[in-house]
Amino acid sequence: MTNPAGAMRMLITYVVCIPLAILVGYLLTDPLDYGTLGFLGLVIALLLSPIFIKWHYPIMLFGLYCPVTCFFLVGRPPLWQVVTVISLGIAVLERIMNSERRFLRVPVLTWPFLFIGVVTFMTAELNGGIGLHALGGDTGGGRKYLLILMGVAPILP
Repeated sequence: MTNPAGAMRMLITYVVCIPLAILVGYLLTDPLDYGTLGFLGLVIALLLSPIFIKWHYPIMLFGLYCPVTCFFLVGRPPLWQVVTVISLGIAVLERIMNSERRFLRVPVLTWPFLFIGVVTFMTAELNGGIGLHALGGDTGGGRKYLLILMGVAPILP
């Protein structure tokens, strides 16, 4: 006997996977193009998303204490910055999808860190903006602002 729901799921899987495989194969003809690398990174991130969703907190703890640089990303950020952004994004998405999930409210910590973030942002703007040569900016020195803002980011939600 054939299961109609299973057959429909299999059909949807084939409708998504076969064109995606054809597109990835076509893009791999020029593997060093930035568009190809970006698309492949997006496909790999999509494939790894269930792992990140289930294990984002242990991955974040590993990334915070691991002295690794992500050399394949623009600007070569440390691993802790990458996993912080991923974990914060997953936490915000979980909060959006499930209204019963709440962030911890600790105003004693939140207000000072929010103040530090606002002062950092205002200082950057008064000094000509956050200049990042790695992202095509005309001025440099934005790494120090990003370090402060990335350190404040997980505390704010």
